[in-house]
This record gives sequence, C-alpha cells and structure tokens, in this order.
Amino acid sequence: MAASYLEKQKKFYKTKSDKADYWLNSMMLNYKLNELSKAREDGIIAQKYFSKKDESRYGTYLKLRSLIDWKEGHFTRANQRLLNAMNKGGLKDPIARAHLYNIVLNNFISLEDYDSALMMSHRVDVELNRDRSFKENPPRKYRRLRQTNLLSKGTIHYYISAYDSALYYYQKAYEFDPNDPVWSINCQMSIADVLSLKGDYEKADEYYVEILKKLEAQSPGVNLAHAYYNYALNFKKQGDVATARSYFRKSEALSQKLNYNLILGLSLQEIGEGFFDQGALDSAKVYTERSIPVLEQIQNARGLCLAHCRLSRVLAKNGKQKESFRAVNEAKKWMEQVNTLEARSEVWTAFYEYYDRYGPATFALEYLKRSMETKDSIEGVEMQKSLNALIVKYETELKEKENQVLRVEISEQNVQIQRKEEARKFWQGLIFFMVVLLILITVLGVILLKMRRQKLEVKERKLAHADQIRTLLLRKLDAADQAVKDAEQVISDLKNTQEEIEAREKHNPEHLIESMRTKKDWAAFMVEFELIYTHFFSELKKISSGDFTNSERRMLALIKLGLSNQEIADQIFISKDSVKKAKSRLFKKVNIPDSKFKPADFIRNIE
Repeated sequence: MAASYLEKQKKFYKTKSDKADYWLNSMMLNYKLNELSKAREDGIIAQKYFSKKDESRYGTYLKLRSLIDWKEGHFTRANQRLLNAMNKGGLKDPIARAHLYNIVLNNFISLEDYDSALMMSHRVDVELNRDRSFKENPPRKYRRLRQTNLLSKGTIHYYISAYDSALYYYQKAYEFDPNDPVWSINCQMSIADVLSLKGDYEKADEYYVEILKKLEAQSPGVNLAHAYYNYALNFKKQGDVATARSYFRKSEALSQKLNYNLILGLSLQEIGEGFFDQGALDSAKVYTERSIPVLEQIQNARGLCLAHCRLSRVLAKNGKQKESFRAVNEAKKWMEQVNTLEARSEVWTAFYEYYDRYGPATFALEYLKRSMETKDSIEGVEMQKSLNALIVKYETELKEKENQVLRVEISEQNVQIQRKEEARKFWQGLIFFMVVLLILITVLGVILLKMRRQKLEVKERKLAHADQIRTLLLRKLDAADQAVKDAEQVISDLKNTQEEIEAREKHNPEHLIESMRTKKDWAAFMVEFELIYTHFFSELKKISSGDFTNSERRMLALIKLGLSNQEIADQIFISKDSVKKAKSRLFKKVNIPDSKFKPADFIRNIE
C-alpha cells in the first residue's frame, strides 16, 4: 500500500525538495521491506536533490544508510560513515548529532566493543547538554534520546556483567518517563533480566508478570515475544522446566507469526536443549536443526555457534560421527566471527566431547585443556567484571555527588551573575541619567551665554550711536550760522566738482585697466566695463552666431581695452599661445564682416 501511494505521488513532485523527500521515503520503505540494494539506489538518487546544508534530509539519509550497513552486518563501515560525516561538520543540530551518535553506540554494542560504546554514550550526553534551553523546555526528541541513552548505558553494563550499574541505569531510564507505555515496558523488561541474572528470581517474576499483563492487553508484537522468552529463561534458571518450556513455545509461536527470526531461533534452540536434557534426542535434533536456517537469515553468529555446538552433541550421542564433526567445525567457523570467551568455551567443550567419544585421546586432552583455560579466563573475567562493576558503581556515585556540587556551584554562579547584571544595569542607568543631565546643563549654559552676549552687543551699538550724535552736535555748535551757510555752499561746489572728476576717471579706460590690475576682481571689472561701454556686448551679439560665455565676455572686454596678447595672458594667467587660440575661436564666433580693419581693431571700434 505504501509503495503504491509513493508511486501515485511521484507525478506531483516538482521541486528538488519534493523529489528528495520522495526518494528518501522510498529508501525507508525498501529498507523496511529488506530490499537493501534498492534502498541504496534510492539513497544515491536522493543525494542529488539535497545538499549537506539541508541538515534534516542529510541526517535522515545518513541514518538510513548506516542502518542498511548495519542490517548487512557491516557495523564498522556504518560507524565510519556516521563519524566521518559528523567530524567534517556536516551536521550542526545537537539533537540530530546525538541521534546519530546513538546509532554508532548501538553498532559498537553489536560489535561487542563496549568501551567505544560507552564513549559514544558520553558523546550523546555532551550533544544533549550543549543547548541549556532543552532542559527548561525539552522537546520530545530530546526526551526520547535522553531515555534511550540511559537504556543504552544499562545495556553496556549488562553485557560487561556490571549488573548493579546496569540496574541503576535501567531504573533511571524507567523513572525518566514511567508514563510512556512502550518505553516503560522496555525498561521494566531490562530490569527484570538483570534481576534474573543476579538470582533475584522472585522480584524478576513480579516484573515479568506486570510486563505480560500490559503486553497481552495490546496487539501482539516483538516485545511480547521477548517477554515470553526472557520469562522462560527465568523459570529455566529456577529449574522449573515445564513452565519454562510452555513459555518458550509461546515465544516460538508468536515469533513465527511475526516473522521475528532472532527470538524464533533462540526459542527453538532452548526447546531442543530441553528435549536433549530429557534424552529425547530425535526431538532435540529436530528443534536444533530448525533453529539454524532461521538464525542464518539474520546472520546471528552467536546463536549459530551455540546451535551447531548443541547439534554436534545431539548427533554424537546418536552415534552419527561424521555429521557431529561437521557440526562442530561449523560451530568453530561462527565462533571465529563472534570471538568471545563464551563462544570459545562452548566450541572447545563440543570438540572435547566429540574426541572423548570417538578419539584420539590426545585431541580430547588438548581441547579439554583449551576448554578449562577458557573457563578459567571466563571466571577471571567475571571477577574482573565484578571489580569493574564496583568501580563503575563507585564512579557513578562519585559523579552524582560531583554533579550535585556542580549544580550548587552553577546555581550560586547564576545568582552572582544575576546580581552583577542587575548592578551593571543600575550603574548603566545612573551613568546615562548623569550624562543626559550634564548635556542639558551644558546646552542651557550655552544658550544663556549667547543671550548675554547679544545683550552686550546691543548696548555697545547704542553707545556708539550716542557717541556719533554727540560728535555731530559739537561740530554744529562750533560754527556760526553764517559761516555754516558759506561753508555749505563751498562744500556743495566742491562736491559737484569732485563728482565730475570721479565720473571722468571712472569712464577713463586707463583707469578701468589700472583698477583691473590692482583689484583682480573680475566681477567688479565687468560691471564697471558695462557702465562705460553700455552697448558693446549688445552690438556684438547682433553679428555673432551665439551667446558669449563669461570667459569670452572677459576676453572681448580686454580686447576692447586694447591690451596686447602678452598683457591678456598675464591678467588671466594663461600662455600667450593660448590667448591667440582663444581670440581666433572668438573671432570666428563673432562673424566679423570683411573690412579694412583687423578683427581686434574692428572690436575696439564698436561703441
């Protein structure tokens, strides 16, 4: 149904984002359908439609690609792919990075590299603690990753037999969100498994009963198959073979219905071992042989190693020497893939039992020696694991205390920072107020000073005016009335004479040239020139081809006054050749008619 839906939607995808989503969804669907080669091809196509900056789609692609590698058994390659992507800075979002580190963590658990898995668990914590806002208002993904990481830590300690530490982390994971129906059951099942391994069967029973009650009320799933299998193991450890077998059969039936090969293969093995212990060799052989192809489908090396060891014992007891030898060698092949002390112990014991039955005795002795050495190593490892568990527990408690102290210190630091921030804001406000006040006082002072200066200037002008009036009054009083009249007449005559002289001087071209040379004020010069030669430019305009520019008007005025080229050059600060060129252009513009006069003389004669 999902495939047909995707195919129908394909024609509606137009943008690059739509196409990327389509191929990523197709990749996920093929992964779930176990069509891994098709899923890989979909991923290659999806990469064409998004860049590494698109963190959401890039993170989804990396996750699916690593899960494909994981499903194919390439755990190391899956880890390298994810770690390389994150080390190159391909992802910035802390939740996305924590999620991928969690996948790497689970891959390391599958590889039984528990030290590396523990290190990845620490990296998940680092990423989740990067943004403090998550703690105040944690999103759903953050809560799920935090709980998953606690569960993973418990699993790591479970596999290294540090059961107290495993129990501690499982309980922490359960307390993190006890109301979540799925995760609470996973946590409770893990707690029950640890209690069973520690020999606390009664308490483990209580957990299993509660778990089964919850799961049987829901639709059957893989969790229920797990619960049946683990509950059966708990009864087996207590020696209750009949009850154990009934629950193994329940887990077998449900796993077969769900096509869940891991629990199905392990359940078949346990049922076969139960028949072997009772001496029902044919039934034991049937169930053990049934478990092998099931486990081969998922390439579970540990389960296959144990299955071939058990099959070898059954066949040896039935007197089938060749088949027994083939089975134990097959077990050895799977042992080399698992490479754990438990697997080696099982295989060396199976070889010892085979050679003890069929000879030669030297081989039996050699494998017995190997088996004993492996068991001694296991016991030594168990002791070391117990010691490690105590160390981990101590370190955990110490870390909790350190975290408490750190939280107190951080709280105190936050209070101090808050106080400093409040003090800083207060002093900033006070300084701002003082600066504004100082500016206002300064502006007011400047305004008052300006007003005072204006008043003083008005007083000075009044005093000067009064002095002038007093001086005039004194002059008038010194002269007699008659003398004043005579003087006024004389002054009047003199003024008239002077005005006539000044007018003549002003209208004198030589005077105009001298004024131009001394003052160098061209604007004043042109005004005086037009006062003397009122119609000069208007007459020129009648015969010219256009208006004159200011510089052309100045050049015409200098020509009119009879200045030579060198004198003109000195006055306007250009070369003599430049003056000639300017005059030549100007004469062309004036359109001088053919006459006996030169162009310059023609211009001088215009009044």
